[in-house]
Amino acid sequence: MDSSVQDNAAGNSSRVPTQMRHVHRFIFGFLFVLVLVAAVAGTYYWQHSKASSLGHQVANLQTKLMDTNAAYRGLQKQVATAQTGTFTYTPHTAGLSLTLPKSYAVLVAADGNAGGAPGVMFRVVPSSDSHISSDWGYYSEARVEASPTFTTLGQAVKAVEQQTMDFVSCGPENGTCDISDFSASDTTIAGLPAKLIKANGINERLGWLNVYVVGLGQWRYTITINKIPNASAPADLATTILKGISIKQAAY
Repeated sequence: MDSSVQDNAAGNSSRVPTQMRHVHRFIFGFLFVLVLVAAVAGTYYWQHSKASSLGHQVANLQTKLMDTNAAYRGLQKQVATAQTGTFTYTPHTAGLSLTLPKSYAVLVAADGNAGGAPGVMFRVVPSSDSHISSDWGYYSEARVEASPTFTTLGQAVKAVEQQTMDFVSCGPENGTCDISDFSASDTTIAGLPAKLIKANGINERLGWLNVYVVGLGQWRYTITINKIPNASAPADLATTILKGISIKQAAY
């Protein structure tokens, strides 16, 4: 064999391992790139799936929040309706009824029988969220009474003035007040002629009393409202009661 041919064969045989190493490097590099791409793609897909899942969860929470807000607004409307609605108290006798906002309550002392005689007596007090009401006491009370003792409005005024003095232990026998300390002016209650009696500052108890008296048939109706300053009674108490009261003819 010619020497030049031998040299070429030897050179070719030496180049083959080198080429193979390059091929191996390329393959390994290609595989590494494939693995890297697969890892990146897998990470992206996982993150995308997680983000999509979180997006669905957020959407569900937003829907639930909207439903909760809607339910809360509904409850607010129900509470507002309950607070701004009205109720009517109608005693069993005297032809009397009173419609009040639900922010008030009625404390009944007598409904048909007042100390052995026909009669009605109750007080109007503020209601509360706990549905527990307490008596305001004399200085800020609103008291409604009915008794079958009416003859004339003039006689009713004198009787109420005397009753008011007796109620607070005030009278000529005590040297503290008499009928002349009262004044009566004309007014209207439930569409009927009535009188408003004021005590003209006799003392700290009678000084702020407003007493309304009206009669129909045999029944005399008396509404006593204490207007003492800084009392806990609502400012619109008198207006609310006078606006809500209804009186119709009733048998004795």
